[in-house]
Formats: sequence, C-alpha cells, structure tokens
Amino acid sequence: MKLEDEQQRSLYSVKIREDGKGVTAVDDNGQIFVWDITRPDVPNLVETYTAVSPRIGMVSYSGDGQIVAVGNLGGTVQLFQVATGKLIQELSDETGPILSLALSTDGQLLVTGNKEGHLRFWSVAEGKLQQVIETKPVAINALAISPDGKMLASTHGVGDHAVRLWVVGADSCWRIRHTLLGHTHVIWSVAFGPRPEPDAIGNLSAKPQQLVTAGSDQTVRVWDVETGQLLYTRRGQPRALSAIAIRPFSTMQLPLPEEDPEAEWLLVLAGYDHFVHVWTGKRTQARMPSRTLHGTDKALYGVAISPNGRIIAGAGHDKIIYLWNTVTGALLQNFHGHTNSISHLDCHPNGEL
Repeated sequence: MKLEDEQQRSLYSVKIREDGKGVTAVDDNGQIFVWDITRPDVPNLVETYTAVSPRIGMVSYSGDGQIVAVGNLGGTVQLFQVATGKLIQELSDETGPILSLALSTDGQLLVTGNKEGHLRFWSVAEGKLQQVIETKPVAINALAISPDGKMLASTHGVGDHAVRLWVVGADSCWRIRHTLLGHTHVIWSVAFGPRPEPDAIGNLSAKPQQLVTAGSDQTVRVWDVETGQLLYTRRGQPRALSAIAIRPFSTMQLPLPEEDPEAEWLLVLAGYDHFVHVWTGKRTQARMPSRTLHGTDKALYGVAISPNGRIIAGAGHDKIIYLWNTVTGALLQNFHGHTNSISHLDCHPNGEL
C-alpha cells in the first residue's frame, strides 16, 4: 500500500488507528493527513488539516491513536482529534521552541520540553498548565511517560548525560525522584518497559518497572525506576543508538528463544550503524544481541515491534521502511514512497499493519 498526496511533504510521524482502518501522517510543515484504509487496495484521503506554523518540532500520540499532539518551534502545541480534525486544545509555551513531547496513554496528560530545559505539565481536558519545572538550562532531548502515567523520564542535550525520573505525588505535583548517572554522552532515546505484572500472590515489587536508555556513548542501560539502581549495562554497539522498542513475551505470540528460555522481554535497538539489534532479557540481565538485522547502509532513526512480536520494523535516512521476521531475521518486505528521512514508526495493535 502506498499513501501519497501532492501536498504531502517529508513525513515527520505516522500512526495507524487502533482498529486498523485509518492512518494519520504529519509532515514537516505541520500538515496532518488522515487516510481511510478500510480497503488497502484503494486508500482514501478523507481529511487534511494544518497545525500552526512555523515548522513542527515534535509529534506525539495518545495510546489509542485518537489524539495527536503537534508541537512547533514557535512554542505552541495543538491537540487534534484524529478522526475529525477537530482542534481540541491549543497550548502555548512562551519560553521557547518545543523540542520534545510525551502524551500519556489515556491522552489526559501532556508534557513538553524546550531548549531552555523547562518541563511543562498540561491537563489536556482542561487545557491548563498545571506545573512548570526548571531543570538544567540545556535542551530536553527526549521524554517518556510510564504506562501507568505516574512517572516521567527526561534526558537533556550536550553537556548533560543524566536521565531524570519524575513522579507525581498525591497533591498532583511532579517531583524529582532519581537522577540516573552512568551515560558518558548525549542520551537520544528512553523507553519504559512494559507495565509490571503481579506475581502469584499479587505482589508487583518482584518485577518493578524498568527504564531502558541509549545514546551516543554506544551503550544500553537498564534501570530499576523504583530504586534508581542501574541493573546492567551493555556495550559493544559500534555507533550511536537512536531508537528503542520493547515488548514483554507474555503479550506476544512468539516462542521463547532456545538460547534464553527465561527471557521476559524483547528489546530492539537501532541507530547509526545501519543495523537493528535484537536482544532478549529479564530484570537482572540481557543477552547481547541474539540477532542482528540488516537491510540498509544508512542510519536508522525509528524502530518498532509488532504486538504479536513476529515482525520488526525499521526506517531512517534512506526513506525506506523495512520489515524483518523476528525469529529468522529474514527481510520480509520494504516500502518505498517517502521523499525524505523517516523518524518515527508505529504498529497497529493487531500486528497486521
């Protein structure tokens, strides 16, 4: 399937609707395109609307893909109802360009980060700024909200190699909980692990929430967010890492690998070495890549795991989306059509798109 329109510029982000019948694409000029793909052989552009100018700086989606938040370099965020193009909220950050966004799974909390190192917490329903935190005066590169919406991870630009973990209290105010130290260069990607599942007696503490970080120091670090403890570090990547995807085996239709039968999750990394690295792991350790996938000689900026775990997708500088078989590592298919680099990937919940 190829979705294109003469007005569509270089795509900044793409999201597939939860029911698999629609695709939302945002280009680098702030135009939002909504496609009906009920019939994949005859895709239909049903809606086009434009966010504010100047050019966008970041895009984030709610967990169900029903809301898209578009932030621009002028310091404004607009939230749209994807299906209708209705503008839900317009929020303004008067302190400067927005460089990072995170929207909670339920779409109720928006967090923005700017080049001055300010975090802003917004209520989407009310359109109100709830809190501002002034961190270090360095650009905020990446943000991630935990699956339960109670934790935030932030990373900064050049000169600051820390990951900061924030928690929301009973008074609805966010406070620093841990500063995670260990990286020696810029951190480009952060991702919370899957929501912890209770053990046989309902105890969650046996499997605490984890955070995975990666960046220009060519390392992957896994942290226990409850204690701030570094669980382990994996080195050996030849170039900077730019994207992370993680899924638990308990939610995938994927057999446990013979070489790691106790694995709890599948971790996929991509970066400037042109490869996708597939790891398996658990709370206390990760197995250095069980498989390395290759299909391009250009840097990769985005990576995703299908919900059933059977397909890994990667894309980047060469404007092509690659699909690999997770188990065999075989390159299944590639999709052409983009006219510029691809920076974001996502998969439909049923794993078909």
